[in-house]
Amino acid sequence: MTPPQISTGALLVLGFVGLACVLGPLAVQFVWARRRPWLWAAFAYGALTFAVSQLLTRIPLITSVLPVLPEWQAILANAVLSAVILGFSAGLFEETGRLIVMGTFFKNRRTHADGVSFGLGHGGLEAGALVGLGMLSLAVVGLVVRSGGWASIAGGLPPEAAAGLAQQLEGLTLSGALLGGVERVAAMILHIALSLLILLGLTRGRGVVAWLVAILVHGTVNTGAVLALTVAGLPPAAVEAGLTVVAVGLLIWIIRVRGLFEPDRPRLTESPTGSPPGDGRQGGAGQRD
Repeated sequence: MTPPQISTGALLVLGFVGLACVLGPLAVQFVWARRRPWLWAAFAYGALTFAVSQLLTRIPLITSVLPVLPEWQAILANAVLSAVILGFSAGLFEETGRLIVMGTFFKNRRTHADGVSFGLGHGGLEAGALVGLGMLSLAVVGLVVRSGGWASIAGGLPPEAAAGLAQQLEGLTLSGALLGGVERVAAMILHIALSLLILLGLTRGRGVVAWLVAILVHGTVNTGAVLALTVAGLPPAAVEAGLTVVAVGLLIWIIRVRGLFEPDRPRLTESPTGSPPGDGRQGGAGQRD
């Protein structure tokens, strides 16, 4: 089989975006929690929530359990119905996980900063596990192919799989790789906003209402994006532009809702002036996130 022709620029951007998906959320959290190490607990809870709600439950369900049912095959054959079920099931599983974890472990972690860290952990694991690692793997394969290793790769695969991989590598474009990065940024903002929504609902004693709204928002965004691509036939750039508009609106909400949360905890260390927390000088109690 002839080695696939691969765009060097697309390959480099793909590797960069993949690396950013894996390490970017950790880097943002490191800066966000630099003077508030307690926020790493919220980050870990967010990652745990995604792992349980998606990696250990929903994804195995839709990839291993449901495919054996004839009814499921009929659902997948209907583009609209499958988009709605897959989109809203993601919202149901993830927002239920958020509600349970926050309601159980966040009784003393109800600040705006905690909600942001939770969303970073949740969306960060999603970006790394479902997108980043795949991009990095494909980039590595592309580098091996460009160095003359296509014969060894194709020889270890069934002909159909080798043909599919060749098509995937040849289909890599600079714009496609960049759009993948834009999509992940938008998804991260969505996860932060939904985490804050659930946390705010729990703080106000309206956790169930917030949970329902979060499922509606999550499912609508997921389903809308898929339908725009598969049914409406919009180009990926147009779909990502729409998601970017949604993400900007959510980011504005994330910033404006800050004042509705409890004040951030005081720092546990002395201020740069040597004064202890709470004396009214730099680093005192009540410092906000």
